[in-house]
Amino acid sequence: MQRCILIIAFLAYFVCAAADHADFTVCKKRSKLCLAVAHSEDTWNDVRTRILQVQLPDNTTTNVRFAEVIVPFWIKFWSISSEERLALPIEKSACFKDARDWVKAIDPPLYNRQNVLNLGLGDAGWMTNCLLNNWITRPNVTTVEADQMLKTITKKYFGVYEDPLHRIVIEKPLTALQKLKRGAKFDTIIVNLCDVFTWSYISCSPSTWANKQFVEGLFCNLKSGGKVLYTAPVIDNDKKFVKLFEKRFRNNCTYSRTFVEWLVICTKP
Repeated sequence: MQRCILIIAFLAYFVCAAADHADFTVCKKRSKLCLAVAHSEDTWNDVRTRILQVQLPDNTTTNVRFAEVIVPFWIKFWSISSEERLALPIEKSACFKDARDWVKAIDPPLYNRQNVLNLGLGDAGWMTNCLLNNWITRPNVTTVEADQMLKTITKKYFGVYEDPLHRIVIEKPLTALQKLKRGAKFDTIIVNLCDVFTWSYISCSPSTWANKQFVEGLFCNLKSGGKVLYTAPVIDNDKKFVKLFEKRFRNNCTYSRTFVEWLVICTKP
């Protein structure tokens, strides 16, 4: 009896949730890394999802970020072409609860027209979308992203946009911090460079974001009383990572750690 129930549940899953189907793929010649935009459908819950996939040279594929697709009731999702599916809008107001909680941890609130530096498009813009679409009075945001290909895809398929209050600079984060410190200071800096579930020492090396120069760059680009919100994967040498912040921010930091992720919030004295 129990075996029958498991078989029925197993079959029901495949009836309700269609397999991911890639509608667009673009690859980098040098690294042989590809980004794909795929779609899936959960008929049980009547939800269609757009997925950003990273395809590595060893042919493994990782789903990095998801966005709900808005589909008019008269359209049969799999009957239309790939181009038509890609043209469907996404639910831009979607903002993961975790992201809202992290942003609320910064005082004063971000929606008071602050100057915000956002390092990383955040896996197809989940944090960026929160900054752009969840407050009546938006902050003034500068996003730094190293990958032009990711910028293009997030703008075209995942609801990220540029306007007078949001600009995307293509630059390596550390290089951007070194350049920006000669200009205006920021009220808030958000660091969201690696997906904590899919990162690797190759795709998102800690040597680029867990070092003295990077933390110094964060400190120098903050106004007095400004805050940095730093999300990062758990790495091998956690104690060294924490000490970088404690030393530069003079212990004005709070730390939260799960099995896969660090959340560090520091205030510049």
